[in-house]
Amino acid sequence: MQTDNELRIDTCKDLEELSLDNIDKFLPYLTIRRIESCEFGLTTLFLWKNRNHQHIYYHPNYMILFGHFNDHCFSQMPLCKEEYFQEAFEKAVDLFENMEENFVMYSVDAIFAEFVKEMYGDQYEVSTNRDYSDYIYDADKMRDLPGKKLRKKRNHINAFLRDYADQYTYRLLTEEDRDEINLFLEKWTDNHDHMTKQVDHEIEGIDYIIDHLEILGAKAIGIYINNVLEAMSIASTINNEEEVIIHVEKANTDIRGLYPFLSQLFLQEFYPEVKLVNREEDLGIEGLRKSKLSYEPIRLEDKYTIRRKD
Repeated sequence: MQTDNELRIDTCKDLEELSLDNIDKFLPYLTIRRIESCEFGLTTLFLWKNRNHQHIYYHPNYMILFGHFNDHCFSQMPLCKEEYFQEAFEKAVDLFENMEENFVMYSVDAIFAEFVKEMYGDQYEVSTNRDYSDYIYDADKMRDLPGKKLRKKRNHINAFLRDYADQYTYRLLTEEDRDEINLFLEKWTDNHDHMTKQVDHEIEGIDYIIDHLEILGAKAIGIYINNVLEAMSIASTINNEEEVIIHVEKANTDIRGLYPFLSQLFLQEFYPEVKLVNREEDLGIEGLRKSKLSYEPIRLEDKYTIRRKD
């Protein structure tokens, strides 16, 4: 088994490590085509950069993101115009062969998945997993929570405001708040020890995002109760600022209504114009799925995986 210091992805001379030092080089590729899944948001890439060992292959017509996780290499869907799908896909296949790795491509949208089916027939297996589908919501409904189906959310928020109206404050967080953020995350993690490995990677990424909010175009909000940080969220926009991705959303579960209040407040105060909200996937976690469904998504954004059949 290879160790992290022996990954082929690190030694492949055709790939460059994802870095903010070359942001001007890769940023234009992220907007070539409208993609609504969270994986191609700038903040998402850097939130999980270290876990995924992200690297990039550049070409004037396309860009391909590669990573290494759970002892195997993977690529993500090439970022390019549809006319370059074939060229980019076959280059990805070649790079896997050069690295002597089995081909697997994640984060593929329906348009690219259909292209592979039509172009390559039975050579590749194209599949999707409900656990990794993004939840897409109408932003106005998330801000206003109208109707009977969202009544419980309004009731929880009203309960929070009744109990804490004179005790809470909120503001955007900055890198100067890192100590408070880490203390909050440490307490949050203690109550979610069943997710320790996932959370450890996330906290490492959160530290990085907090230090680079401006260059990543991200915002972080904190809600304080009696001057103690009790909830935080991080978000950023994609698709010409029409869609906001909620990357991080954590709150003290002992405080009734804090989670829905955090969600509503962030959108109302700092993203009043966005049309869509992407709250990412539920990873098959029962409680997370129940929570995301309770906000009445307008659809799930499926993401496909492509593997060579042989």
